Amino acid sequence: MVVKVGMLGVGMISPVIADALEDAPNAELVAVGSRTVTKAEKFILRYTTAKAYGSYDEVLDDADVDIVYLPLPTALCYEWTLKCAEKNKHVLVDKPLPPADKLKEMIEVCRSRGLVIMDGTHFVHSNRMRKIVEEARNEEIGKLRRVNTCFRWHMPEDDIR
Repeated sequence: MVVKVGMLGVGMISPVIADALEDAPNAELVAVGSRTVTKAEKFILRYTTAKAYGSYDEVLDDADVDIVYLPLPTALCYEWTLKCAEKNKHVLVDKPLPPADKLKEMIEVCRSRGLVIMDGTHFVHSNRMRKIVEEARNEEIGKLRRVNTCFRWHMPEDDIR
């Protein structure tokens, strides 16, 4: 089975993810949406199977899209996750998830529709993380006893980036 991916936005991380999808035997980038169709068309020149759309909603309306990758600014992920769920699309959120009340709603909405929601997609599947996990499993860095991690930063409420 090949998972057909739609992408909302053509920001800095988008080419990295699109390239990874090109290399994946079980995934295919089929749709890219941007705020202007010109940006989307320019982006897909390297990805011959993808369609370009001038809005995010058009990606969600594309029947070929199974799952949507959200590389959007953090402040927009809540809104677009719910919109993806409304259109019965699984969601890969590349940003940290929102506060607990909004997160709970996102999870409940996706779960009620039998949809997958995944957070931090980029970090979880990065080559760096794969190498760390491999080294830990092989005890190349010693016997793993405990792991503490934290990835966060403060952002003003009105800053969508």
